[in-house]
Amino acid sequence: MGCNTSKKSTKKTTVVPEGKSIPIIERKESGEHMQLRIALTCVFDTQLVTTFATQGAELKLTRDDFLNKVFPALCKGAEMPDPKSPEFIEMADELFNEMDTNKNTCMCTDEFCTWYLDRGHDTHRGETESFMSTRFFAEIKKMVRRQEDNLAKEWLKKRGGYTEEEVTKALTGLFKVYDANGDGVLDDVEFGNMMLEVMDARLDALGERSKGIAHDFLSRKAAGAIILMMDSDGDGTLDLKEFQDTMAESLKWTEERVEAAAERLAPGEPKLAAHLREFFLAMTWCTGKFIKQGGAKRAINLSRFFDAGVDPDAYWNQS
Repeated sequence: MGCNTSKKSTKKTTVVPEGKSIPIIERKESGEHMQLRIALTCVFDTQLVTTFATQGAELKLTRDDFLNKVFPALCKGAEMPDPKSPEFIEMADELFNEMDTNKNTCMCTDEFCTWYLDRGHDTHRGETESFMSTRFFAEIKKMVRRQEDNLAKEWLKKRGGYTEEEVTKALTGLFKVYDANGDGVLDDVEFGNMMLEVMDARLDALGERSKGIAHDFLSRKAAGAIILMMDSDGDGTLDLKEFQDTMAESLKWTEERVEAAAERLAPGEPKLAAHLREFFLAMTWCTGKFIKQGGAKRAINLSRFFDAGVDPDAYWNQS
């Protein structure tokens, strides 16, 4: 018995009959890539065309639509040149010509999708293009991310939610990461760290990141309010079961139920209620991201669920 260690030739010879061509093998798109294309199509067809297209132009944007409507609307701001200035028209025209690959003075869905995907892969593009083009892409990216978020919600609705096993695994991993001292419970600092990072991850993914000391301390205050709601034994901390029971239930809440819970936890404090509302939405998003993709994807690194943990005072002691 044993392994045959004799060397054999690994060279392969392919014989193609004369007059025949070798078929091209195309790699199938991943589910994530397909979802991105669907999101791009939705943004172009149901947002840009519906809002800005000339009547009668079926799922297309003309050059005039782009220069006079789309580009000014998405690039508005104090630093933007006058839309009628030669500088503005030149920047808008340059971008439209890039997107209009067949040069028929109209942009269709496929051209828009191709431009976005190519632009996204070129990480050094911003170094050479106009600042307005960079800004335009950033605004489109926000629209696409919101659309992807909506598609994910629809996917979950059709799926009928997550299984108990999936939720338990995700919440257990999350709990272990933020139980920084390993004592088996989350205090208000540890829970506040978790709230802040989960919320920031969702905001990152939607292109709406919100940072700042005030935001950080609001998370700690919100953490205290939630612990009061979840702490069944009254010891001021959350053990794994208390955390899982409440968080698993909140994943099933409708937006109306989330709103009601936030108002109940922060009566007369609209900023704190808004923070709590964003947290519950972020937890649903974060758990779903982990379950669907099982780790690091795009703006959020959910594989940290099984890493070493975080400094419990990282946010509260910053200068």
